[in-house]
Amino acid sequence: MKAIIVKIFVKEDCIEKFKEISFYNSENSRKESGCLRFDVIQAEENPALFFLYEIYKSDEAIEEHRKTAHYKKWRETVADMSPEDNPRVSVRGIPLCPSEEEDY
Repeated sequence: MKAIIVKIFVKEDCIEKFKEISFYNSENSRKESGCLRFDVIQAEENPALFFLYEIYKSDEAIEEHRKTAHYKKWRETVADMSPEDNPRVSVRGIPLCPSEEEDY
């Protein structure tokens, strides 16, 4: 399994649009056979700060996700939503606990 955590600051006037397109991406991503989890999280202390938490079966599943129409639409829509001095950051990892697919 592979995890991706994305930290995204969004311009205040883009928050609602960001949530809308991210919900769309999450909903459709969870229908992919290789996607086990896709959460959209908004920080309590800063409503302009978001995290995406994604779990995929494999690196190949991540690459397939990036070919989908919903991901491409999300990427294009959010391209200009982050402040220039605070670009989004993505980190890949390996889920350690829980470690089995059936735990998702």
